Order: sequence, then structure tokens, then C-alpha cells
Amino acid sequence: MKKLFVIPGHGAGDSGAIGNGFEEAERVRALATKIKEYGGDNVILSDFNLNSYKSNIIGEGKVPQDCIILELHLDSSTSQTAKGGHIIIHGDYKADKYDNSLATMISTMFPGRSQIIVGRTDLANIKRAALKGYNYRLMECCFISNAQDMAKFNSNLDELAQKILQCVEIPQVPKEPKWIKDDIGWWYRHADGSYTTNGWEQIGEEWFYFNDKGYAAKENSWLKVNNRWYYFNERNAAVTGYHSINNKLYYFVEKSGNGLDKCQLLMTDNDGAILPTI
Repeated sequence: MKKLFVIPGHGAGDSGAIGNGFEEAERVRALATKIKEYGGDNVILSDFNLNSYKSNIIGEGKVPQDCIILELHLDSSTSQTAKGGHIIIHGDYKADKYDNSLATMISTMFPGRSQIIVGRTDLANIKRAALKGYNYRLMECCFISNAQDMAKFNSNLDELAQKILQCVEIPQVPKEPKWIKDDIGWWYRHADGSYTTNGWEQIGEEWFYFNDKGYAAKENSWLKVNNRWYYFNERNAAVTGYHSINNKLYYFVEKSGNGLDKCQLLMTDNDGAILPTI
């Protein structure tokens, strides 16, 4: 099976284009990382510490010959209204199925170009790839100078990475379910990329409650769900049985059932439960 060799443009001190508070080199490396995440071993990334033009990895034949090469860039313009993405190939060559598929995809996702495939012979890596016989194209994803383009690029990195893999017929690797933490809190991504919202989910032997955004109830905190109280420990899991909270003893139901029944605070004096004072 062929593999995809991804070259993020610029780097090694060269930021590339700058616009809307972003640097081209950093953003295309973020996209390349996503492509690798979804493509696994079927994707090879060039050395992020190198500048592909100055290091001449293509001209020196440092790319495996059977790879599909995709070089990533962001365009820039003095006009803030210039927008859209396209594919650049060698001007003496006819676009192949990968070029056509990528061009259709990127121009649909980022419309605005008059030509979605452009032939050029004046770019260094295009000439080097032609001399070496590589299957190569350069993608200008969108305009870094266009605020709308960049907002869409930044919020759709995962989708763009997956679509790129589809266009070059590289299968995605199955993902393992995992916990992910961001600036807001913890959420649990299933193997298919989905996540639970507005409800309970059992993960391992513990129960977790996720809000309407998919974030787990905060650690070491009380939460009232459908008029029932629950407490979540340092792992964000609902506690069961006797539990000391701020030097007060509480009892949470331990019985079979879903999270709603299993972990609720048992509010009966004869079980020693103390009602939450919050």
C-alpha cells in the first residue's frame, strides 16, 4: 500500500506567511499532526525542524519513492477579501486522480479561487519532485490573511485531515476510546469519535455524568441531576457507599442499575446519611 508523505511548509526559523495572529509554519504543522493522528503508520511526516526548501529533502531523494507527497501551505494576500484553497502541480503534467480529488475537496471547503488546480514550473520543490519522479502536489489550504478562512481552518482541522486522507485513498486507523482534557474540562471520546452528552455513562466499573457539551462533572464536586444529589471524586467518577466530604459522612446507594440509581445520595437518617449543605 502506498503511504502519504506530508511536508508542512516553511519552518526552521521561517514562519512563512503571517496573518490574523497566526504563523503559516505553525498552522500547517498542526494540520500535518492531525493527518498523522488519523492516518497512523500510513502517513509519514517530514522532519518538523527542517525547512523543506532549504534542506532539499526532495531533491536529495530522502522521500520513499512509492509515497504520495503532499506539501501544505497557507496563502496570503494584501487584500483581506482574497480567500479559498487550491492545488498546485507541475505545469508540464496532467492532474491525476489525487490532484483532482484534493482540489475538489479543498475548493469546496474553502471556496473563492478562480482555478482549483494550477500548473507551475517556477517552484523549487515542484521542479525537484519532477526530476526525481515523485508523485507530488502542493496544497494552498486557504488564505491566512482572510479572517473567515482562518476561523474555519482552525475549527475544522480534524475534518480537513480526514478528508485529505480520503482524497488520497489512505485508510484511517481505528481509534481507541480515551479521556481528553482541554481548557474547559474532561470529556470521553469513543472509538468512533462520538461522545456522551446530557447523561450517564459507565466506563470501566465507574459511572460518569456528562453535560450538554459532553464534559464530565467536575472532580470533587456535588451535582444535582433530576432532583437527586451526586458527588464526583478526584477522577470525576460518581462515588458510591460511605464517603467523607469535608469531614461529614454521606452514604450513596450501592446497587445494580444505571448511574442515576446506583450513585444517588441516600437521604434517610437511619443509614447515617447527612444531607448536603450546599
